[in-house]
Amino acid sequence: MFFSNNRALNDELKLQKDENRALQEQIKQLREENIELEKKVRCSDRNQIMNELIKSLTQGLTDACNRDLKIIKNDLSENLIALEDIYKRNHTNTEYTQSSLSEIDVLSHTMYKSY
Repeated sequence: MFFSNNRALNDELKLQKDENRALQEQIKQLREENIELEKKVRCSDRNQIMNELIKSLTQGLTDACNRDLKIIKNDLSENLIALEDIYKRNHTNTEYTQSSLSEIDVLSHTMYKSY
């Protein structure tokens, strides 16, 4: 009876040791999985920070471009008005020049006839 009881206890002890080893292996695997998940969380956090930074920089760049485009538009509008003024003045000067040329021709003929 003592040997039978001892054998049953040894069998129970072996089962518990096997179960303990299996549980320790499971704990090891879960710890490794936990480490991998923590790495993924840190990576995800970095990606989120980078995405926020990119979004902020893109928004700032877009705002600056919009502001600069308004300035360029105003400058172009002012330059167009100035070019139109130059065109009008050039046209007026051309008319004056042509008028002066015809008057010079008349004056030249008059002076030439005088000699």
